Amino acid sequence: MTYSYHYASDLGGMSGPLGAVFAVLGGLIMVAILLGIVAYLLASIGVSRLARGRGMSGSWMAWIPLLGLYLLGAIVDDIRSRSGRPGSNYRTLLLVLSVVATAGGLIPLVGGIAAALCGFALYILQAVAVYQIYQDYAPGSAVPMLVFSILLPLSCIFLFAIRNRRPLSLAAAPAGGYRV
Repeated sequence: MTYSYHYASDLGGMSGPLGAVFAVLGGLIMVAILLGIVAYLLASIGVSRLARGRGMSGSWMAWIPLLGLYLLGAIVDDIRSRSGRPGSNYRTLLLVLSVVATAGGLIPLVGGIAAALCGFALYILQAVAVYQIYQDYAPGSAVPMLVFSILLPLSCIFLFAIRNRRPLSLAAAPAGGYRV
């Protein structure tokens, strides 16, 4: 009885249609990873620059995933404060929801349900937060920007695009900045 080792060079027979499927899937995964990295960089640059432009300390937090949401909420809190609107605590809400949504998945069943609910609430609150930022930095485009941010993950591009604009809330506000 003789054994043939002919297929050892083609990864166990994956050179046919199955190999093509895995190659395409691998390519799609690589593209998704690259798009995720680009989105992360754009969002971090945008949020960091928005915070710096408002005179806020801690703009470095934009580069740390959970703290980036905290800083995004702090920007909204600053906008509301300078615009004379009632106080809010977006920074704490976004941070707590993101921590529970992230860590909740580590706890079987109950944690998974909590993570899913907090993830949904985080998505809604984040949409409300970026809308308030869009209203302050690009009031004429706030609604379309929000719609595209909800339907497609484009808020990273919009935050990057408005990073150097002068916000309405700083037009008549005193200098000094908001502490994070």
